Amino acid sequence: SYVHQEVQDSDFAANHFPTDANGNVYRAGHPYWDADLSYQGTNWQTYTNEGYAKTSNKSENDWSDLIHLTEVLSNTPDSNYWTEAQQVVNVPQWLRYFAVFTLIGSQETALGTGAGDDFALYRGLVDARFQLMGHDWDTVLNQGDHAGDPNQTLFGAANGISAIGTPGVPNVARFLKHPEIAPRYYAELLDQLSNTFAPAEISRTHGVAARWRFEL
Repeated sequence: SYVHQEVQDSDFAANHFPTDANGNVYRAGHPYWDADLSYQGTNWQTYTNEGYAKTSNKSENDWSDLIHLTEVLSNTPDSNYWTEAQQVVNVPQWLRYFAVFTLIGSQETALGTGAGDDFALYRGLVDARFQLMGHDWDTVLNQGDHAGDPNQTLFGAANGISAIGTPGVPNVARFLKHPEIAPRYYAELLDQLSNTFAPAEISRTHGVAARWRFEL
């Protein structure tokens, strides 16, 4: 079986967010894993140097929403981090993203495994909270270049994964380990294990489809 992945651009937004399709799509990936959601100032070109690319509404060249996201994640004081983070992040959706990366044992260098690499973001106009999207699904479920590790940390995105050498992403560590968010992350893992990743469900779907498609 294999994974089909759509190009993440304005057509992707129209297909997956039909009631809020005119927002901004960003792709992020860097050979040195620099697209780590850290604040880099107000010059949009600095973000392109870090591996970000805007793949919808390119003619407008307005990066202010991405810049604001990184500023909130990097610079908001602990005292109001939870309040501010909820304004720019779709928290349940981000937790699902990190939980799925964990449960499929991904060994890709990606934001979900502790590297500033290989992810995308969508910010709508109706719902202005950023959502995370993954790609590169060819080293998951014990398939691909690196075998999975059943003892792998649940916080690979935050702490890194030694088997593939990812260092962990400080802004993701701050997010996932926040006292308001960590319990919600555990709850999302449990929900996934009780439903999509339950043994009966995995057995039912295994071998049925010739093509896998993951939507986060």
